Amino acid sequence: RIMRDSDTITVRTSLNGDALPPLGQLLDIGALQRLQNRFSAMTNLSICICDAQSEMITTPTYASVFLRLLNRTPAGRQMCESSIREAAQRDIAEQVSFTGQSGVSLYGTPIVFNGERLGTLVIGVRPPRKFTAELVRAVAANAGVDEQELQQAADLIPAWTEQDRKATFQFVDLLAETIATLYGQSLQIRKQLHDLQVVHEVTQLLAESHELQDILN
Repeated sequence: RIMRDSDTITVRTSLNGDALPPLGQLLDIGALQRLQNRFSAMTNLSICICDAQSEMITTPTYASVFLRLLNRTPAGRQMCESSIREAAQRDIAEQVSFTGQSGVSLYGTPIVFNGERLGTLVIGVRPPRKFTAELVRAVAANAGVDEQELQQAADLIPAWTEQDRKATFQFVDLLAETIATLYGQSLQIRKQLHDLQVVHEVTQLLAESHELQDILN
């Protein structure tokens, strides 16, 4: 940024030494939402992107009827969003419980650039076996949804093998790395534009009529 007064010309590079811009400030939220929606459609997984403060910057994409049913009620929506934020708080890729009931969980993998966590990619984890009636009953009661309808939705969720789980987590980790790469490219473009702006403004100053000492200063 160029600052001038009657005696001096100061060139200040405001990007040097500053903290990294937030993920949602440097990458277009609409583009992230479209990327998330397409990933969900391709994998049939629920997904959401959170920022460094564990707040959702995209609208969660719920792939399963089970989760869409939960989001019909305020209590169920609160349950889903609280679980997403909890998963987004982890500094390492980790699977966390969704409701405190065994078998329902989320997986959060950090989006990291230059060693700094920019946010977290959170997905829904399919269970290793079908949900029990007791689990569905507890979730339905907590969310205030119809137990029978939720049980029917739970029956539609395919179970994951250990191989499925590992392969999916690796894929999600790769997506998080891709977002971090896009962030880095955007940051580089922003810095280059900033440098060009500085050069342009300095050129304008030098083209103006100044005493030699003023220009040297």
